[in-house]
Amino acid sequence: VQAVFGAGMDINCGSYTQKYTESAVQSGAAKLETVQASIYRATLVQMRLGMFDDSTPWSKYGASDVCTPSALQLALDASRQGVVLLKNNKNTLPLDNSSISSVANIGPNANNNGVMEGNYHGTAPFLISVQTG
Repeated sequence: VQAVFGAGMDINCGSYTQKYTESAVQSGAAKLETVQASIYRATLVQMRLGMFDDSTPWSKYGASDVCTPSALQLALDASRQGVVLLKNNKNTLPLDNSSISSVANIGPNANNNGVMEGNYHGTAPFLISVQTG
């Protein structure tokens, strides 16, 4: 916990810090001051974003405002640019289509849209998993 907050990670999207912070501070494994500084920074950002206000500048936007063709194109462009690059050992990338007949997409999240959405979403108009993409 000390390493997490000490490194400047102020927001935990899972449950790790929620589960272990109190006992880490009580046992002395984490410094209360470090945790408080992290909470302060996270709360300050949330306040700047208006998350504690009755209405925010983006409260008036609905699906029809953000699911426009131009917004969808922007999201597609951003996702293409944000693809994780692989280490290119032995210059195997890009793959040679003439010598590869199939690619395996395996694992528990290969066709799991729930993992793709995480917990930062409203109702998506559509989802495209890695498997169907």
